[in-house]
Order: sequence, then structure tokens, then C-alpha cells
Amino acid sequence: MKKTACSLLLALMSVSGITAQNLIYFDTPCSLKGRQAWWEGHPERFADGKKPISAGESPVNFDSEWEQRSLPLGNGSIGCNVMGSVSVERYTLNEKTLWRGGPGTAKGPADYWNANKESAHLLPEIRKAFADGDWDKAASLTAQNFNSTVPYEAYGEPQFRFGSYTTLGELTVETGLAEGVQNYRRTLSVDSAVAEVKFEQDGIAYVRRTFISYPANVMAVRFTASRPGSQNLRIAYTCNPLSEGKFEADGTGGLLFVGQLDNNGMRYAVRLKALPEGGTCVYADGVLEVKRADAVTILLTADTDYKPNYNPDFADAAAYVGTDPLKTTAAWLRHATKKGFDKLLPSIMPIMPRFSAAWSLISMRPPQPLPPCPPTGVWQPTATVRPTTASKRFITLSDAISSSPLRVPATCPPTCKAFGTTMLTARGAWTTTTTSTCK
Repeated sequence: MKKTACSLLLALMSVSGITAQNLIYFDTPCSLKGRQAWWEGHPERFADGKKPISAGESPVNFDSEWEQRSLPLGNGSIGCNVMGSVSVERYTLNEKTLWRGGPGTAKGPADYWNANKESAHLLPEIRKAFADGDWDKAASLTAQNFNSTVPYEAYGEPQFRFGSYTTLGELTVETGLAEGVQNYRRTLSVDSAVAEVKFEQDGIAYVRRTFISYPANVMAVRFTASRPGSQNLRIAYTCNPLSEGKFEADGTGGLLFVGQLDNNGMRYAVRLKALPEGGTCVYADGVLEVKRADAVTILLTADTDYKPNYNPDFADAAAYVGTDPLKTTAAWLRHATKKGFDKLLPSIMPIMPRFSAAWSLISMRPPQPLPPCPPTGVWQPTATVRPTTASKRFITLSDAISSSPLRVPATCPPTCKAFGTTMLTARGAWTTTTTSTCK
């Protein structure tokens, strides 16, 4: 068995009534080297208020394990990647409406909206070039005139009005454990969208289970151990490095972060709740500290002030502002706390029966040997869904990644510039987007 390779298998196990499981698994933990990716690999360069405005634009991904070995989860508005480290568990986070750019950037709505070139008068000439078969002329006129004056890169202009999807930050859980473990396994059930990390240390079996509930709009994590009182955790949230905000206590075992993006002033809120079974939980200086608990459930929810607007006032810098993330997150977390981990888990399952008939015709297997990535940096499907019998079809992992509803090809892992990647994680129903601070 290759200890650092991702494998797919069809295993028989039961998760909320689903027996056949397509699993992605790893049998070695991730390191913590990728935490420096927040600062382009060099945290020391960003002292005295300097920020990594162009992080993610580099052709080098400073968190290669995040890109190649993390387990993606996504449901509704929230997405995360489970890293599966031992001493410090990392969850990279996303919220689908957290964007830079827009009419709220530094030079205002007029600067944002007035970004197109005056090119309509060239349409007859372009059409004539096509009609005459002069493809080069048609392509040249189109490329030079039917594009925006706005730079796509963050370093292209100070206000970065084009903007980009951006990260929600990271949830980290310090466990007090050493890195050396036995019987390590990190798995993602593609069927149920549940991730699990299991290992043993000093005769104690540790298990972490993670899922995201769309009905409850929360991410739920549960830490358990075979020996009572073995959970000693420091739970912390690291915000988007291109934002400012403040922490405060949020009731018993709770933490609230209220932030605002530097680029456009978008407000966002992140709430955390630790529910220990036995032991204690105390908030201090932006950290929840759990001591001597038998098990711990961690709930996280997040929202922004974004409001959809399909008829915006082009003179209004707040055209897309209207939600109060403090109210929405408070309501979501209150509801999820009442339900608890075991009752939240079934809430992600009702959608499953709708896809049972189609899903039973599909299994996943990696191509052998694995194909090399093409030089373009795009991992195209190695094959379409191909029938092998009248009742069974097989798809490869790259097929699954490339089969999002948007039909966007997956980004090639070895050369990815940390652009968004949409991955099918459960029966064609749920997707997650993994991004860096920029793209």
C-alpha cells in the first residue's frame, strides 16, 4: 500500500442507512508546513501591518498538502478542507458569499461599473471578417476591444475592483498530542459527505468526524477517545489575513469573530461553539480551551452582509449589502446547539434517496496507471462515464471532479495556482470550493 497516495475503494459499512460507500482515504497525516501559505511561505515578510494582498497569484502553492491531500467538504454556504494533522487539526474554511471587489471598493461604484471599452461600433467589421473567413482579423479585433479595462490581478491596481472569491480563514484545534501515531486513517465518504480521522496513541483510540449541514448551515466536528478525560483541546479561529476584526465571548463555550474585508468593507461573522461531555470549557483571548473532556462537539457557522440584488443602483456603493450576519449566525448556532451532533447528522441525509437509483449505477475507481497531467495545467477527464454492462457504469476520480453542474474542468493538482476547484462530494448534490486568499 502506498502510504502517501490517495486511494478509492468500495467498502461495506453503514452510515445513516447507506451501506455502499465510495471512500477516499489516506493512511499518513498531513504536516503543519502549509500554515505558512497564508503569508506566501514567508510570515516574516509581513510585519508592521503589511499584508499578503497578492497571495494565491504565485505559480507555486505554498500549501501543497491542502491542494493534494486534504479532504473537501461542502454543503450549502459553508465549505472546508480537513487536513488530518495530529497535534493541530486544521480546517481551511470558505463561505460562498465572501468576495473582494465590487462597488464598495476604494474608488466607488462609478469606478466599478464603468469598466467596459466602447466597442459596439466595431461589431459590423468583426462580423464581416467572420463572413470573409478572415479568422485572424476577427479574433484580433475581438481580443483587443471586447474586454475590460480592469486588471484581473490584485497587484494590477490599488482598489482591485474586479475582486475575487476569498477565504474565510482557518479553524485550528490543538490537541496536545505528539505526531507519532499508529493505525492512522483519514477518509472521506463521497456518498455521505462525512470525513473521519482515526488513529491510536499510547493505547488510546482517537476519532474525529466532520460534516456540514445545509439545513442547519453549520459545520459540525466531534472529537472522541476510547479513554475518558482524554480530550484537552485549544480551539481557535484565524481570520482572513486581508481583513480586520475582533473576538469576543459568545455565551458558555462560545466564540464570536466579527470582521470586515479591507478591500470592499464586506462584513462577516464567524461563530464557534464547543460542547464538551465531561471536563470544562473556558474562553480567553480568542481561544476556547477544553480540559479533561470525554468527547467534544465543535459547531461553526458563518455569514456575510451580502444580499442578492438583480436590479442594482449603479450609484450605490452598498447595492449588494443587506444581510445582518450577527443575527443569522446567532439563530443558526442556537438551533444547531439544541439539536447536537447526532441529530444534525441525519439532516444531511434526506436528499440521498432522490439520487439512489442513479447512484447505484455508478462506482468510482482510479485509472491504472494514473495519467500525467497535461501541460496546460488542466486535468481533463480521462474518459467520460462509460458503460461496462447494462446495469453498471464506472467513472474515474478526474471524471467526478470535472462533472460539476457548471461543467468546469478540474484544476491540475501539481500546477494549480489555487484557483477555485468545484468537487462533487455527494451524489451530485453538494459541492465545495477550495481557494486561497486570492483566487
